[in-house]
Amino acid sequence: MQSHIVFVIFTAALALAGCAGRAVVEAEPDAGAGGFGGAMPVDAGVEDAAPADAGPAVLCPMDGVVTVAVAGTTPLGDIDLKFGWMGYLGGECGGRRVGLSAVPTLEPEFMASPSPPALEFSPPYNPMTGGYVGAAEVPIGVEMNGQVVETQGWVEITRADPQPEGPLADGMEYPRFEGTIKIDDPGWNVSGSFTALYCQWMDVLCP
Repeated sequence: MQSHIVFVIFTAALALAGCAGRAVVEAEPDAGAGGFGGAMPVDAGVEDAAPADAGPAVLCPMDGVVTVAVAGTTPLGDIDLKFGWMGYLGGECGGRRVGLSAVPTLEPEFMASPSPPALEFSPPYNPMTGGYVGAAEVPIGVEMNGQVVETQGWVEITRADPQPEGPLADGMEYPRFEGTIKIDDPGWNVSGSFTALYCQWMDVLCP
């Protein structure tokens, strides 16, 4: 539990560090282009409906559909992440946060983080595209086996939907971030593609 609290604190710190993500190196990629090694994001294939017990104002897909294919080795052991969510950072923080996990559910609580094994990062704003599409080196945190480790990794965002203004109408798809990730540091070898669907529990409002 203590490590998960540390991971949540790391999440808030990501928002402040996001702008320091080193040199955004690409303008908006071609829609048909792959990310690292030509990998394309996994098709979300998610029914666009909030959980029945969540209430009409809560948006969070929880049907266990695989939307992530990110795997590899970390200093804490091997990871194989299959589920992803994203949230919005409001107030002084500003930005977005993406969480990937091997577990298909989130705890329904304020500023939730995916259950471990999990990986989290905050993609920086890209002035070249006027949004979050593009590639940059960013801080990344991994939580597993009761521990949290941090490193830098390359993330390419190929789709970045705006924040919804209210509950989704029937037939509307969940806002999402799609892209690829690659970490290649001593003790690290992680890569893959992700589709992170918007979950209101992942939102963070800073003072």
